[in-house]
Formats: sequence, C-alpha cells, structure tokens
Amino acid sequence: MLADLAVVWWELAHGRVRPTRYCARCAPKNVFTSIDCVYCGDGPLVVLKSTNGPAADALLWTALTTSGWNTTADGEWVCRDCQAVG
Repeated sequence: MLADLAVVWWELAHGRVRPTRYCARCAPKNVFTSIDCVYCGDGPLVVLKSTNGPAADALLWTALTTSGWNTTADGEWVCRDCQAVG
C-alpha cells in the first residue's frame, strides 16, 4: 500500500489542478491520461473531474510547465528532476 500512496494523481476540476494520493482501493477509475517523463518514466496520473476537452489540455499544460516540466524538440515531456541532471 505504501507504493500506491507514492503515486501522484492530478485531479483536474473547476479550472484547477489538485495533486492527490490514493491507496489502490480508493484510486479513481476514470484516468484521463498518464504523463511520463521521457527519461525516467515517472509522472502524474491525470484524472478528470469536471474539466475536459481543450480546456483540460490547456490546464494540464500550464500545470506541468509551472511544476518545472518541459518538452523535448519531439514534444515529449521531461520532468524537473531529469532536466536538472542534464
């Protein structure tokens, strides 16, 4: 169960992103997408609550970039930690 709680979920709802953690039993079933760093493979699972479509995409993009994520020339996501390593 501790491994389950290490997973970060991002809930998109009401124009905001809220980071949360769940045990396996309580985890949402409506996963929208998984964002994975191209280098380490880690990243948040994204859950839609009330935002969808282009608004959700823009909200997710903003949340990732303000959290230190960036994209490669090929458009793949790179987390803050992997960027720091170089």
